Amino acid sequence: MPDDRDLVRRRIDLVDLVGERVKLVKIGKKLKGLCPFHAEKTPSFHVDPDLQLFHCFGCKKGGDLFDWVMAIENVDFRQALEMLAERAGVALSSGKGRPKEESDAWIRVMEAALSQFRSALSRAPKVVEYAESRGLDSETVERWELGYSADSEFELATLLKKAGHRLQDAGTMSLLSGDASGYRDFFRNRLMFPIRDDHGRLVAFSGRSIDGTEPKYINSRDTPLFKKSDTLFGLYASRPSLRENRQAVVVEGQMDVIACHKAGLTSAVAALGTALTKDHALRLKRYCDEVVLLYDGDTAGRSATKRAAEIFSGAGLAVVCAMLARGEDPDVILARDGAQALLDRVAAAVSPTRFMIRCLIEDFDAKPGIVDAEFWAGVRNALATCPDRLEVDSLLDEIAALHPNARVDRQAVVRALRSEVDAMRGPRRRVRAGADEPNVTQAALDPPRPPEQYLIRAAISEEFRAKAWAKLAEDGLVVSQTGRNIADALLAISQEAPAELAREIVLRLDGPMQLAIMAFEQSPLTAVGLQFAADRLAAERVRRQRRENYRNARTPESALENYPSSN
Repeated sequence: MPDDRDLVRRRIDLVDLVGERVKLVKIGKKLKGLCPFHAEKTPSFHVDPDLQLFHCFGCKKGGDLFDWVMAIENVDFRQALEMLAERAGVALSSGKGRPKEESDAWIRVMEAALSQFRSALSRAPKVVEYAESRGLDSETVERWELGYSADSEFELATLLKKAGHRLQDAGTMSLLSGDASGYRDFFRNRLMFPIRDDHGRLVAFSGRSIDGTEPKYINSRDTPLFKKSDTLFGLYASRPSLRENRQAVVVEGQMDVIACHKAGLTSAVAALGTALTKDHALRLKRYCDEVVLLYDGDTAGRSATKRAAEIFSGAGLAVVCAMLARGEDPDVILARDGAQALLDRVAAAVSPTRFMIRCLIEDFDAKPGIVDAEFWAGVRNALATCPDRLEVDSLLDEIAALHPNARVDRQAVVRALRSEVDAMRGPRRRVRAGADEPNVTQAALDPPRPPEQYLIRAAISEEFRAKAWAKLAEDGLVVSQTGRNIADALLAISQEAPAELAREIVLRLDGPMQLAIMAFEQSPLTAVGLQFAADRLAAERVRRQRRENYRNARTPESALENYPSSN
């Protein structure tokens, strides 16, 4: 009886799933595209529609549809199974997966709340006037589905109950506070920003104060569908731009996101009322390769920029930082100077190290001849953490001009600073060639020869499996190391040809074997072709045996036995 995984596999086509994220082009029987897991210009990412496997020959990521979802969504197997089961309409038979009916009820109550908030905004002219004063015209309000939570303790709770929604569900989704003994509205007298997840589901709200009440923003509590530590406002709206350009603009708040989108920066996102986390970075990494940090120009914003640069760099993303003047933020720039000014700030973004150096120069009002020890300590610290030695050399040459001794001997200053920075960086570790390269599997080093590939492919195929399977067990027929490993693994599944689908058989093999099979030549399988491959392998077996017999006949011992005696 098929388990949940088998049911999901049979209902979801990996090509359709991957095609939502990667533009695939058909090459022979396979599909090829640019890998979403690393930056590349020449496609090395392959999808095999028959085996329902994907593999990148560049970064080595690969597997089936569950591996795809785990990698692209940064979730564990159980979460991937739940997501795919929901897509396939499969009711999970075991485990901790939440019932679909419960999840649907949560989504329905969230959509009902959004409808109420949007309706309330249309009936609140003072709030509309406030929104317009912040640059939120009617078109923007409509596009971002903005609403208003009335200044009432029970208005939303009453309306949801009348509409037939369970207040317990509304409480679970952070629309209400309290419990069964008494529920109250969680958001009151706030401009409401709906928050949708990567797939467009409404999972939370953020409410902005409109009368100066603190805190300025209140976000939904964490719920079964929402976690602040990895959710980004604007991500769903930004996905088309992210996929096209592979670059995200990260800002500090909802208003900044909206301002950026209005200015044409349609890949802008923001964290929600919490410090940026590694989970935020990993979620964004699914969609882009580079991040532009466009944080506020005040001290807090600049400190946040430095922390965010470390987090994004640690997650493997390229990072550049936009330099905003004191008191500037994207919303202010758009309102004061227009869209082009905002675009110019992004275009002028610099590396994190150069950003830190510029901040130091501004903070200390550094001019040629500056002797402040704290300034020079900051410079050395910034350069010591820079991973790019070429950039360090460039910055050293620039910053040396500010040193008091630069007038006497600027190059001596450069050498002295470089020596101090190198000392802080520690001794340079000698790395042997190729040490940082990804491991190359034996499957890639020792691929089976074409007739072996043909035989193995035939043994997996439904049409020719019965005839080819027995050939795998013949001594001396499949002899390459990888080919023999695959043949033995297939025989370990069953000594006789099983009745499973080809993809199900391949998925029972380990990763390197799956990789090897995906790399096989894809010529059409025919009965004549199978016979030809088997005959060729048998002929090679005969030739090997003859060579072996000849070598055995020419051993030193046999030669000595036949050597003429001197007597």
